[in-house]
Amino acid sequence: MSNCYHAYTHKDLDGAISLLTLLWALPNDTITYDCVNNLQIDHIKKSLDKVNKPCSTFILDLSLREEFLPDLDKKYITFIDHHETSLDFIPRFQNAKIIHKVVTSNALLMAQIFKGDQIPKRTDAQKMLIALADDYDCYRLEIPESYDLNILFWSEYKNDFSKFIKDYSNGFREFSSQQKRTIQYLKSEAREEVKKLTIFEGHINFGNKKKRTVAILAESFSNIVNDMIIKEYHPDIFFFINSKSQKVSVRQHTKDDPINVGTFVEKICEGGGHMHAGGGIITPLFMEVTKNLQPVNK
Repeated sequence: MSNCYHAYTHKDLDGAISLLTLLWALPNDTITYDCVNNLQIDHIKKSLDKVNKPCSTFILDLSLREEFLPDLDKKYITFIDHHETSLDFIPRFQNAKIIHKVVTSNALLMAQIFKGDQIPKRTDAQKMLIALADDYDCYRLEIPESYDLNILFWSEYKNDFSKFIKDYSNGFREFSSQQKRTIQYLKSEAREEVKKLTIFEGHINFGNKKKRTVAILAESFSNIVNDMIIKEYHPDIFFFINSKSQKVSVRQHTKDDPINVGTFVEKICEGGGHMHAGGGIITPLFMEVTKNLQPVNK
């Protein structure tokens, strides 16, 4: 007799491959799912409130924080999370099961958890997909396909998360000729977009750590544009500020006395994340922190 589960997973590449790792581990069970970002925790709460007797529920790759309590501290909920910022909140959960370990990605944590004689052995294609998620999420970028897979995730699959899950249900597969053309086109388009943007630069104090910071202000998020700016200016900290949605994305690009980005966005941007990356919203406090950033003369 199969079991029934529902999973809520982070709406990014690591979250998608975390979900796939769960599906591979429990092939005989029925697993439904929703994808959410760090600003959609209310969606999880409202969805569970509508169900009279919720089934066993997984919450994957979402850093624990105040917003989860007490509504999501339920015995039928299991959190699987790799974010360091979650550590302070784990003791506050009395009922939910917390599986937590600070590792480079949630997909890697899922792979470490779901193994053993009772779990189907993963194929080489499945192992490769987990490796790509891990390589991109911690931004090592040692595997060329990880960066290009993330480009596809936010372009071809941006509005169709379920299609990504279906297309990669058997693990990583080689990019098609059309996908390769799409990747090259988007890179070329991004180079032109960079030329139009105003780049802001300066030093910001993160506690007692002074970091060289670069920021851009735009109406649409593009990982490729952001990466090109980071490669050109080599900041310690990078801010993408979305003037349309009022959201902020923060990434760290230094190993020299790093800050904890997750802690920063939680306190300053009312968001969440991990050591290297996070996201939140534009707040008065964020505007105060960034007021000394000045336009760069190109």
